[in-house]
Amino acid sequence: MAMNKHTQGMMTNDSALTGFTLWPRQEVLRIEALSDQDVLSELEGIVDGRNYSWHSINELMKTQLYKGALEFTFDDGDVIFEWNNLCDEKRNWEEKRRLSSSSTEFNRDCLINLKILPAKAGFGFEGSRLVMANLDEPNLLTKDLWVASEEWEAQAFKCFQAKYDNSVGEEDDDEEDEDEDEDEDEDYEECEDQEESDSDDFDEDEYFDSLYKMF
Repeated sequence: MAMNKHTQGMMTNDSALTGFTLWPRQEVLRIEALSDQDVLSELEGIVDGRNYSWHSINELMKTQLYKGALEFTFDDGDVIFEWNNLCDEKRNWEEKRRLSSSSTEFNRDCLINLKILPAKAGFGFEGSRLVMANLDEPNLLTKDLWVASEEWEAQAFKCFQAKYDNSVGEEDDDEEDEDEDEDEDEDYEECEDQEESDSDDFDEDEYFDSLYKMF
């Protein structure tokens, strides 16, 4: 695995922080030297919420995106794209209690990205703090871990709302049909019961009078 793949495009908030890029490079070297089991253990700890500030990083990612320091794309290697993939990994862990892949190379890349994406996003020293400890407020929801442009979120909400409205309309139609079917079944059963009760001593006039009263 080439180190440049992970550290290229490193951003800093100030020119005085250019030396800070040494830390992400050192992290890449450290993680690449870990055994497969050590990578697995460290990655599982992070997705389980230990020693990592998921929500704080997510909010800073949004800030960088909204002020134009980052772009929202679906391209491999893009900071926001890779971050959203990591958030999916965390959601998968919380749902299934296992990582999405058994590939040691994939899991090593995930661990590297978790450590260096905040630096690539331009968080500076704040980023180094957030990837070493969980400084988030308690009881935050993993479903909120997602970063997208405001335009994309607005469009996605419209699509979701339209789909929801259609599904609700279909459910209402189904419920109305079910209610009508139930009413018809009840009426039919009442008629059958009435017929059975009168079968022993059948009187045609009384029979039709009883049907008339039901309607």
